[in-house]
Amino acid sequence: MQYADVPLNKILSRSDFRKFDFLNPDSYLPMSMLYSFLQTVRTDQGVNHIGNMFYNDFKLNELGDFGEFITERPDLLTVISDGIKYESHIQTNTRMNIEISGPITKFSQVHLDPFSKGRQNAEDIAFAMAYKAFKMVLGKNWRPISLHVPGFSIDPITHIVSTKDTNIVFGASYYHWFFETAQLSHKNLSMTEAKELSYHGLSNLSGHIQLLLNSLTEGYIPTRRDFSGFLNLSESTIVRTLNTEGTTYLRLLQKHLFLKTLDLMHDEKLQISEISLKLGYANTPNFIRAFKKWTNTTPERYRNQIL
Repeated sequence: MQYADVPLNKILSRSDFRKFDFLNPDSYLPMSMLYSFLQTVRTDQGVNHIGNMFYNDFKLNELGDFGEFITERPDLLTVISDGIKYESHIQTNTRMNIEISGPITKFSQVHLDPFSKGRQNAEDIAFAMAYKAFKMVLGKNWRPISLHVPGFSIDPITHIVSTKDTNIVFGASYYHWFFETAQLSHKNLSMTEAKELSYHGLSNLSGHIQLLLNSLTEGYIPTRRDFSGFLNLSESTIVRTLNTEGTTYLRLLQKHLFLKTLDLMHDEKLQISEISLKLGYANTPNFIRAFKKWTNTTPERYRNQIL
């Protein structure tokens, strides 16, 4: 907002915001106060949609520790999954989700409290941030397969979305969009350094495990016991530490296998059985069962739809 010449000092002088310490990354601001503040800015600036107005004036890596953390995720799936994992660091009343259905994936943002003008402001800002995160990874020319927006006006998104060449569906209950599942494995080229879960003082054991998983040879699925030997840590320590980071070894392993699968599925020379072997599955049926859990479809159907 400062970049857009909003007189924040004047607005803040009339707000209870001045009672809060924004230099402390663990500070919490009640949503009702945020709503009131955003509504004041909206009135002061004479605009209807704050997210739309300020979209071109903010960068994700300048939105505090969390924005910097998300900017340094290695691929789109990690950007989304870590965004969901720490969603309360943005707005405590927001719930994000992804639903994978074969070659198509749905990303959604839902605000839990009743609709109000204040909530609409926060909703528009949350949408702008999430949409910018997708374009950060997939490029400025990326378009979703379809974008579903609340209401029946294009006004809230004119600066955010290329409205001429995006399939926009109005009248949705909440912001959500559909995109190609294969894009989940797209590398984040804007990433400059790996901040493997150092966020807010958390241990980076999960980051070490992810790096080791990416370093292993093909045809081998390591167990938690294997990592106990790799890292010289007891299995119970691994379980306990990963639990403090909000994850499990199985979750990290499944994510690794899923991303690797998405890349291999685009190689037309590889049979499904060969992909299964490269991933380290004991037999093809086990791989097919795992793939159906990830995508709600079979590898054959998925491949037929993307190739």
